Amino acid sequence: MKVRVRFETRTIVIILNEDSVPLTVAHLKRKVKDVITELHLPPNTTFDLSLNGKTRIGNDHEQLSSIGIVSGDLLKVLVIDTEAAETERFEESVVQESISMTSIGAESTMDSTAAVEEITQPSTSSTYEVPCYHPGPLLLQDYREGQPLPEFLQELYNMESVKTDFQAICLILHSFMLESGFILQGLNPHQAPDIANALRSFVVNLEYTHPAGDDLRFSLTCNPLGQFVLINGLVRPCNNTEEQVLTLQIKSGEFVKKFNVESKPSDSSQVFKDLTKLAHS
Repeated sequence: MKVRVRFETRTIVIILNEDSVPLTVAHLKRKVKDVITELHLPPNTTFDLSLNGKTRIGNDHEQLSSIGIVSGDLLKVLVIDTEAAETERFEESVVQESISMTSIGAESTMDSTAAVEEITQPSTSSTYEVPCYHPGPLLLQDYREGQPLPEFLQELYNMESVKTDFQAICLILHSFMLESGFILQGLNPHQAPDIANALRSFVVNLEYTHPAGDDLRFSLTCNPLGQFVLINGLVRPCNNTEEQVLTLQIKSGEFVKKFNVESKPSDSSQVFKDLTKLAHS
């Protein structure tokens, strides 16, 4: 059984042995714990797992099959910031203690206040802090118009090769593929994959693999047709079927503000809209 596990923009594949006892949430969490540093999290991180990024999947003793977890699922890591919670409770207790001492007198109150200020000053020591708040969405499928873009997409949008609204649409489709666990491959086996180089073509061709199917290749072709973009997707090989092309035609103006190299907005939050609708097209 293979499941994908994601934290922010990083995704890993966890392989579970189904030949032993029935797999539980605890089995899965132990596997994630063993490789959690690959998600750029410290080894002592306390976490839960979630399908929707908000609600944990279940208690440790529950079997994965009973809560609907199947091979290929994408699970998201929910970091439990226990250190921040303990710090908050400590600061509250200090404040309560200082209030109870106000009856001692003005001079005593001033000394107490100074002590509280000294205690509650933020630590200057160099420690790892897990980010718990983000001004924008972690995933593009959660994006709302006017929000800052996810950081990884902002970096791609700022590339010199993104000069038109057509290239911006291709960038969005590429980002959806990455969020779904796909891995970009180079069309030339002797060169590393390069999204910037692919966007320079009139017709954009992108090739992907996926950890859930090591022998499969996924091709995505985007062709500009005036105000529309024709998208063709191909999976090969398809077992027991002939190769099939999945086709989608979208109107780029519904999702991206029209621009060219001279009029490209510097603020990317003014460019994209209705990306949730595009994600479900």
